[in-house]
Amino acid sequence: MTDVEGGFPRSAEFDEFVGRVRKRLVAGAAEYGDSSFERPVGEVAGEISEELLDVAGWAWVMWCRVEALRRHVGVVKAVEEARRTPLVDVGQDPDLRRWNSDSPLDAFFKAFK
Repeated sequence: MTDVEGGFPRSAEFDEFVGRVRKRLVAGAAEYGDSSFERPVGEVAGEISEELLDVAGWAWVMWCRVEALRRHVGVVKAVEEARRTPLVDVGQDPDLRRWNSDSPLDAFFKAFK
């Protein structure tokens, strides 16, 4: 926040937001006619209500996508952890070591023979 105008903090982000709102108002006036200020208040309230339902609906869609991504990341982390964890502690048992002869543990056990 860089300065305060009328008690409201200003920032480059806020200025961008206001510019984008202004652009949409101008585009709406051009597309639908510049009659927004003459519309009955009840109609405008109905439009706002519909838009808020759209925002809530899109928020639900985004929430579902983020949750799916979180679950996917959790599964990926679990798989990575499982790959780092030996399935069996082969210890010094040569019969068990034979089944893991390509593993890094094999080199470890050979060092102590």
